[in-house]
Amino acid sequence: MKKTEVDSRMTRSWPIHRVIGATALLLLVAACSSGRAPVHTLSACTVPRVDTAGWVRVAGPYRGFSYRLPPTFTEETTAAFQHGGVAWRDGPREFHSINGHWGTESFRPGSTDSSSASEQSECWDSIGGLRVFIVTHYREGRYTASGWFRDPHPKGFSVGEVLLGGHGISSKDQELMLAIIRTVAPDVAR
Repeated sequence: MKKTEVDSRMTRSWPIHRVIGATALLLLVAACSSGRAPVHTLSACTVPRVDTAGWVRVAGPYRGFSYRLPPTFTEETTAAFQHGGVAWRDGPREFHSINGHWGTESFRPGSTDSSSASEQSECWDSIGGLRVFIVTHYREGRYTASGWFRDPHPKGFSVGEVLLGGHGISSKDQELMLAIIRTVAPDVAR
């Protein structure tokens, strides 16, 4: 084969190689990023821009701390929790304060959970001076947000630590639950 013939073939095939290379790169990037960015759930460390004016202050998660709830939530008197707690309801939305023995694994899907059917985000943060593990989760049309608040006064045996969280049927409900969790503050900070 003559040199000019080889140069001619390489010149004609060069754009095809660039297209194939670019396509392969795009497929690789898509494969690497799939499943990483949540589609439905908010990032757990999102600080929602929700107007909390007029919200009602509620005692907890620990003595000396409180948080705020929208006035449309009413206490669910029939709710029962193994180690104690309280729940509030506003239509399809529910928010609760539950005592229990928690760990980060308490909030992660088990081996029987279908990860393709759910999304989750988690992070550690500080709210009102308390260390908190925040989790947002979406599964089958249900949006949740939870905050496991570490006990600021550990004392031997106790009934556990407090989980504040709730769920609803829209991403706006999840944003509201995150906003409630983020209202936790020492009582002196009112």
